[in-house]
Amino acid sequence: MIATSGTVDAMAALLRSRVTDWTLTVPVLAVVILALTWGRELPPLVVGALATSFTAVMITCNGILGLSLLLGALRRRVAVFNPEGTGGALATVATLATLSLVVPTFTTSRPGPEFSPPQLAFAAVASLALYGLFVLVQTGRHRDYFLPVTADGTVADADGHADPPSAGAALASR
Repeated sequence: MIATSGTVDAMAALLRSRVTDWTLTVPVLAVVILALTWGRELPPLVVGALATSFTAVMITCNGILGLSLLLGALRRRVAVFNPEGTGGALATVATLATLSLVVPTFTTSRPGPEFSPPQLAFAAVASLALYGLFVLVQTGRHRDYFLPVTADGTVADADGHADPPSAGAALASR
């Protein structure tokens, strides 16, 4: 098959959009920076700049979430949610928080609340497995637990929603 100039231009535009898309570029850049700085002492100025950035992201995200909940409750006079889905999400977050924030306090292999490298590897694999399991449950067998609910508290009709994506489409999405 011979590519026409229009096809080549379209492919080049797609490649440019993928490379300049921050949702792809920033995580890759973050992993590279992490690999280059792993185990090194960072200058206080860099640590301070990163802490200021992290703080801004957390305040923004929590502010947006809080404002959304407040406006939704004011508009409908009640906040509706699916307790099965909320319980599953809360259980996942609580387990991840305990594994990463509480368990290091009780380890004795290193001084201070710090994992040893094998413990850190286990925590990373366990966290990824737990997250992967949550996503599979959320998008597969118990998808109805995560569908929106109506004002009277019943789960919205699954027929009114799009079909779940294929495995290939889910992996290719960003």
